[in-house]
Amino acid sequence: MNASLKPIVVIGLAIAVMAAVSLYMRGSGKEVVPWREDYTAARAEAAAANKPVLLYFTAPWCGPCDYMKRTTWASNDVKDSLAGYVPVKVNIDDYADLA
Repeated sequence: MNASLKPIVVIGLAIAVMAAVSLYMRGSGKEVVPWREDYTAARAEAAAANKPVLLYFTAPWCGPCDYMKRTTWASNDVKDSLAGYVPVKVNIDDYADLA
């Protein structure tokens, strides 16, 4: 390989690796928790079922929330553990007053 091309190849590989890691970290994740998004309806459901409400405050721009989407909220064990709750996902951008 031409010596003058080595820095370009190294930089190109570094960019490709960073892009791949970024895509992995932002993954779409398949949440299995049966989130409710209507807080008022969830409170009524919880009262009728005599269950507590679990509020999860999140935002589309939240990196740790995205990570939890792909890990914690994609776990069937977590889903099963939440069977005694009425889980509600609250987007803080849409419901700042509740957050």
